[in-house]
Amino acid sequence: MANCFRHSGFAAGSAQDSCDVDVGGAEKLMPVALRDTLRGVRFADYVEVDNGASVCGALTDEDIIAQVAGAQPVAEEPEGEEDEDDEAPVRPSASVVMEALNVARLFFSFEEGEEDSLRRVRALEQRAAAVAFREKKQMVIADFFGQ
Repeated sequence: MANCFRHSGFAAGSAQDSCDVDVGGAEKLMPVALRDTLRGVRFADYVEVDNGASVCGALTDEDIIAQVAGAQPVAEEPEGEEDEDDEAPVRPSASVVMEALNVARLFFSFEEGEEDSLRRVRALEQRAAAVAFREKKQMVIADFFGQ
């Protein structure tokens, strides 16, 4: 089973299997800005650029136990400081959400090729409007005329 591709002729086994690919013509397909940026950079260096990047801090045993137990790790506070963030977050109004989405739309409108981002902002606007309208209650017509 291990050599079934080789036996069927799909893979020709050789003593030296290599992943060397001729990328000589690939430079012509790259955008000019990218070509200028990557000039002189080896492919292996490009691929391995983030190998040494630390994506999260080292976890202590207490942090791991707190995550497994579902509790939030307790941050040490300097003495004399009270926890001012004990208040529950307040849900923003639909108008505040729409203003924030307008800012996001303005941000992406200055970039070329961000049609997908603008579509996502529009989808978020539609979703926020749907939530806002779903929570509204229609008035009784008699209440409108003040009877």
